[in-house]
Amino acid sequence: MLTCFQEAVTTLVASPSAPNFGYVNCDDEPLLCGAWIAPTASIYYFLLPEPKPNQSPASTPIYWVPLNLTTVTADDIVKISQHTTYLQTGSRWDSALHPIDGWVAQYGLLEPLAYFLHYLAKIPSWMFTIGISLFGRQLM
Repeated sequence: MLTCFQEAVTTLVASPSAPNFGYVNCDDEPLLCGAWIAPTASIYYFLLPEPKPNQSPASTPIYWVPLNLTTVTADDIVKISQHTTYLQTGSRWDSALHPIDGWVAQYGLLEPLAYFLHYLAKIPSWMFTIGISLFGRQLM
């Protein structure tokens, strides 16, 4: 999968309108992936607005394109960027959890949410089962 991304990046860098690229490994950066609620094998396409003097900052649209790990090719990734298929295949991220413009980020709650989700994922599933069982018996 990583070689597929590398092939796509080398193809896109050669084009005159090459976008800027970044790669996040969620095993190395679990808090960043938790803050963005990023699933594996997905492309985030940020459309950064031009900063204008004496104006309030414009919103930053983010498009999220999920990828199938078994069938994706380098050509598919190139098409997402060059032919702007992210507008048709991706979904625009407009919610409270938007990492730049959402109210969770505006109030500084994105990092605590990332820590919460990170440690929640560390809890084994059998512990939830025991907890629900004990809670249900307490109700009865």
